Amino acid sequence: MAFLYSSEVASAAILTIGNELVSGDVANTNGSWLAQRLEALGISVHLIASLPDELNRIAEFVRAEAPRADFVFVTGGLGGTPDDITREAIAAAFEVEREEVRDVADELRARFPSDPEYAARWAALPVGSRPLENPLGGAPGFTMDNVYVFPGLPAEMEAMFEAMEEDFRFAHPIGSWLAQRLEALGISVHLIASLPDQLDRIAEFVRAEAPRADFVFVTGGLGGTPDDITREAIAAAFGVEREEVRDVADELRARFPSDPEYAARWAALPIGSRPLENPLGGAPGFTMDNVYVFPGLPAEMEAMFEAMEEDFRVAHPIGSWRRRYRTTESRIVTVLEAMGDRHPGVLVGSYPSFDANGSEVEIVVKSNDQAALEQAVAWLETALEEATRV
Repeated sequence: MAFLYSSEVASAAILTIGNELVSGDVANTNGSWLAQRLEALGISVHLIASLPDELNRIAEFVRAEAPRADFVFVTGGLGGTPDDITREAIAAAFEVEREEVRDVADELRARFPSDPEYAARWAALPVGSRPLENPLGGAPGFTMDNVYVFPGLPAEMEAMFEAMEEDFRFAHPIGSWLAQRLEALGISVHLIASLPDQLDRIAEFVRAEAPRADFVFVTGGLGGTPDDITREAIAAAFGVEREEVRDVADELRARFPSDPEYAARWAALPIGSRPLENPLGGAPGFTMDNVYVFPGLPAEMEAMFEAMEEDFRVAHPIGSWRRRYRTTESRIVTVLEAMGDRHPGVLVGSYPSFDANGSEVEIVVKSNDQAALEQAVAWLETALEEATRV
């Protein structure tokens, strides 16, 4: 079992769209509501912006901010009137066309029989996007890469966000990468958390979680600026001082002759820890008891982990099986429930999606008991074939 902590808090940008917002006619409550909910989930909002209903400006904003943030949340402009151009703008940002998502369009036509074709406009989404159901029954939202698009009506936006809120909890790409690699090694991750650069909070987290897990992995905060306090925090967690590891410091000074003393700061490690070489040449990591500390830069963290990956391999790695079915979750829910009863030691998950060809559900089964996994998959395949047979 492992716990993951990163000092690199996941980030988000929020864009609210509407002429009425930039004119001051309507208060931007969506932006503040989302920011508060995201902060509670461990996601730091670095930008809240409002733009008028202008396709090019919206597309330019999304094109610029999507690479800078872990998430971009967009609200508004999903109706069927001429100024509702958010679908077109997101398609332009990703340089794709739009197409009608047939299942969504059919459902909208059935739900709004008085004007079915008007409602069906809402299903013309950017190619490659995934529809998001509107729990209150209006225009669907959608997601594309790390961009999430919700309606502008506060009640609908809030209901849609709350329906998928847990998907964003403590989300972090480094944490996801480590979790996937650890699972392949047979290590189950029980917690992924992101914390700000606050020494006491980091120390408290490590002090609490280290006794509960076989491994605690920490990333970030190993540079030489004032907010890089992970070395100090780990030392505080274990109740020790720090001292310069001479060999490491000398090597860093030689490697960075333009500012040798700045680089040597990276060698001031907690007493009793063991340095971990950084294969890409930056700040070293270190390990202390069952705590492993890596840099926050993804390339450096990944290289460091891969250099010692086999040290973590256990006897029974977690095996998995996955398959996609052209169906809906409602048609196979009884099979999934029966799977849990028949094979309680095997995990099963279902992940629905929609595209132009209809609904699809990916089924994923996992276990560190290969025999149990094979038995569960054999039963599940037969049961799903029967349940999805037309």
